[in-house]
Amino acid sequence: MMHAGRRLVVTVAAFLGMAGGAAAQATAWQPTASLPDARQGHASATYNGYVYVLGGSKAVGPAFQHFDTVFYAKVQQDGSLGAWLTAAPLRKEVSYASCVAHGGRLYLIGGMNNSATGGVRDVDVAVINPDGSTSAWFLAATLPLYEQRHDAAAAACGGRLYVIGGSTGGAFFDSVLVSTLDANGIPGPFGSTTALGIGRYGHTAIARQGRLFVFGGTANGSDATVRSAPVNADGTVGTWAAASSFAGSRAHHGSAVGGGRIYVVGGNSQESSAIHAAFAGDGTLHEWAEWTPVPAGQGRERHALAASGNHLYAIGGSVAGSASAGVLYVRMAEPPGEVPPGNGILPTESYGAGRACGGSVAGATSRPLLLAILLLAAALLARPIHEGFRRPAENS
Repeated sequence: MMHAGRRLVVTVAAFLGMAGGAAAQATAWQPTASLPDARQGHASATYNGYVYVLGGSKAVGPAFQHFDTVFYAKVQQDGSLGAWLTAAPLRKEVSYASCVAHGGRLYLIGGMNNSATGGVRDVDVAVINPDGSTSAWFLAATLPLYEQRHDAAAAACGGRLYVIGGSTGGAFFDSVLVSTLDANGIPGPFGSTTALGIGRYGHTAIARQGRLFVFGGTANGSDATVRSAPVNADGTVGTWAAASSFAGSRAHHGSAVGGGRIYVVGGNSQESSAIHAAFAGDGTLHEWAEWTPVPAGQGRERHALAASGNHLYAIGGSVAGSASAGVLYVRMAEPPGEVPPGNGILPTESYGAGRACGGSVAGATSRPLLLAILLLAAALLARPIHEGFRRPAENS
């Protein structure tokens, strides 16, 4: 019969094998399955191990064509993406819309097309099926009159949808709209809450630990500021204040949350840059740090950044001035301690322009600490610590 210490050594060896396999996953940006067609200005979300790309545009001859397509791909065990499939089409061709995945549904908000260059008011919804496909899209709500917009950001928090900033007809919104979701996930009427205080479009937003964050964007020039505000119990937003700004102004970038950090990748004038900042226990941000840059020639803007499990995905966008179908992925940095790394296919929700309200896992143990504990236990059990554990000598 196998000694208990040997059994644990075998267990630790298996764990080491899994850890080694995880380390072998992408630690620098690598290509994965390309989109079926080039896209920029598309919306994106992840939900339950699937990545979604909605709408978007590309140059066709002298004009831009907008699309009603919805592509989705399953995240594989190694973090790469499987083949892209086609889900139910959108109700209209649209680009520069905002997307939120929340409660088993996809929400597509605003955007623009050739018939509505100043933006649309529609809020469309589709139900996400267990196999990653979606139901038909339906019009669930509209933004208030004269509040049509594109290049806004959106987030979900506490059973509510928030729409932040955006542009219409050359004007830039600083308004923040909020809607309460009913038991079926249908948005109610949108009302106004505390405004940003400065017009903004081409920015991104997330909701985390009861706060909204807005990153960069542009009005009369790209911006490096980060703004944050608490979400009150009644759904209203408190006072906006400056958070930790990042180096290098950027707009039309991507952002996503994973492993206790916010990642910001690409954007105009920062196409190859990737940065991250860890969340503090009170929901605020630590200082920004440079991270693994996107490879030369693959920098992008007007793309989407998505997160699922341990990996980030930079999807499509404008690369060297043209819409791209290329998709890159990379393993995230080691969590700062409060969020476990997971196995690469967790039911996370993240978006290029929004994020569901989430929190950290208090007291979670990181992989290196768990490995050290197992190795110590194996060492103690694999050798005798008292003579009584030794096998009696054979009689001569």
